[in-house]
Amino acid sequence: MPISFTGGVFGGVVELVTYYVKTVPSSTTFTISQTPGGATFDLSNDNGLMTLTADNPYITVSTSAGGSEVALTNNFS
Repeated sequence: MPISFTGGVFGGVVELVTYYVKTVPSSTTFTISQTPGGATFDLSNDNGLMTLTADNPYITVSTSAGGSEVALTNNFS
């Protein structure tokens, strides 16, 4: 599945470049590659927040693994 990242990207990820979800080893982690089926993209040591963007209705956000879906907004208050 193609994805891209925006915001304060880190770990060697480049903003707005298309990456691909390679594996989903758990309900809270996934790996990415630079090409479909390509090698796992190794993130450099870093941390922070970045936004994942995907045109896929199967990506959902919940407060816990397997929990109820959370509706996202742009209200940061």
